[in-house]
Amino acid sequence: MINLNSLKILILGCAASLLLWACKSQNKDENPAEKRTALYSNARIVGTTATSNLGTNYSIASGSNLVFDRYYKAKENKLVVDDEYDEHFAFQINPTSSSFTFSDASLAELNPVLGYNCYCPKHDSLYRLLGTISGIKQGSSGWSVEVDLQFVFCDQINKQDSLAGFRYDTLAVKFKEFYTSMN
Repeated sequence: MINLNSLKILILGCAASLLLWACKSQNKDENPAEKRTALYSNARIVGTTATSNLGTNYSIASGSNLVFDRYYKAKENKLVVDDEYDEHFAFQINPTSSSFTFSDASLAELNPVLGYNCYCPKHDSLYRLLGTISGIKQGSSGWSVEVDLQFVFCDQINKQDSLAGFRYDTLAVKFKEFYTSMN
C-alpha cells in the first residue's frame, strides 16, 4: 500500500524530471556567444583612451596606423538574470611592424580602448593597466594576436559622505585571435 508521503515524493520526482528534460531540450543556439575581429590599415582610434572614461564609445577613422578591433558578446544564460555582457576592445600599432610585444608601462603606446556593457558598475577612472599585448604577422594580411590585460579601476565612493574612500576593481581582457585585413 502506498502512503501519502510516498505519493508526494513520486509526484515531486516526476515534476523535477520533466523540468530537467524541458530545460535540456531548449535550443542551445538561442543566445550564442558572438565574436568579431577586424584589422584596419591606414586608420586610427578616435575617442577615449585607456586613461579616460572607459565604458564609452570609440570609433575608427582614417589615419596612419594599423588598428585591431574586437567585439565579444558573452553567451546568455536563461537561468541567470542580468548576466548580459559585451565588450569592444581596440588598439593600434605602427604599420611597418611585423611583430610586437607591449607590457605594463609600454601598453599606453598602443592607445588601447575598452568599451563594455553589463549589469555592473561603471568606473570613474583607470588606475593601472597591466599585462601584455603581442602579435605576429601571418602572411600578407593577417595577424595572430594574444591579449592578456588587467584594467584596474579606482573609484571614489561616498563622495558627499565623511566616510569617503576608494574602491578598486579589476576587469580582465584575455584572448588569442587571428585578425585579417578589412581594407
